[in-house]
Amino acid sequence: MRWRIGLIILTLAIGLLLTWWPQSWQGFLEVVYGEHLYPAIQSAFELLPRPKRFASADVLWVVLPLLFLLRLFWLWRRNIVGRLVTMALETALWGSTLYLLMMLSWGLNYQRPTLYSHLQEQGFTTRLVGGHWQFALEETRKALLALPEGTDLCSSDQLYNPARPSSFLHSAMALANLPPAPARSVSYSTWSGIYTRLSVAGVYIPFTGEPTVNRNLFNPSLPLVMTHEVAHWAGYAHEYDADILAYWSLWMAPDPYWRISGWLVWWFDIDAPKEIRAQLPANMTTALDCYRIHLQRQPRWKIQDGLWRVYEANLNNQGVQGGLRSYKMGEAMALSSYQDWLAKKR
Repeated sequence: MRWRIGLIILTLAIGLLLTWWPQSWQGFLEVVYGEHLYPAIQSAFELLPRPKRFASADVLWVVLPLLFLLRLFWLWRRNIVGRLVTMALETALWGSTLYLLMMLSWGLNYQRPTLYSHLQEQGFTTRLVGGHWQFALEETRKALLALPEGTDLCSSDQLYNPARPSSFLHSAMALANLPPAPARSVSYSTWSGIYTRLSVAGVYIPFTGEPTVNRNLFNPSLPLVMTHEVAHWAGYAHEYDADILAYWSLWMAPDPYWRISGWLVWWFDIDAPKEIRAQLPANMTTALDCYRIHLQRQPRWKIQDGLWRVYEANLNNQGVQGGLRSYKMGEAMALSSYQDWLAKKR
């Protein structure tokens, strides 16, 4: 029992240190973790098996709880006296160890300087003005015109290659002078039904280095979600950073189906004035309505609200600005930096 208590204290202490990393040690983190340790972890993840029809993590979600339950059952049979205390300590040990592994394998990226703050320092704004809105409208019209004649986004059955987000992301990162990550394909999760009921579009799995997405998404929104999860693999833990990289990548993509996905999700998520939305092309307005209806028709579990509150608490612990609101912080920054900087560099 003593060794369990000792390990729990040790793993919790290290996990808490990594979660609330001292600001004065930031340079050490960036050099040791950002430049050396995390790239080594990425290289190790590339050696793991890559099933074609599912993610390795889909198996992990079954095997890990099963091993845990078998361990508890064995402890129950073996420890007639004090079995409940022993099982409680074992549960705490598993939880603290998994949290520590998550922080080491990926979570420390939360403590690194964000792309969002770097763009702010360069003077790019999160307050969109008339010129920004007109640019977005014009680019949206161009993207729609590039689609094959007769394309109906509401009934699109376009198949999206799960390897392409990585190449589009690398192009955008190279243009922005950001070090690219190793190429990585996206996996459709076997647990997409659960993703849907919990309102989850995609998840990056830090234990296997796999970007996974929900196969039940509105089809034209898939490219944005896929690229967003690959941006997490690249080491950008904050949601607004992953959004910025995903929007940049798709707005510059040569494939019109991928490019329109960026604009579709951007208009869906951005809080645009009514007079601006009124200027959207009719087929984009129709697609946005179809997207909204698709989401409304998806089955949901009531437990999702509680789980999202737990997730927000974790985001706050990691120092993420705004918690869940951080999902809405990337859209404006993505557009202003793209219009005033990246688009001019192409």
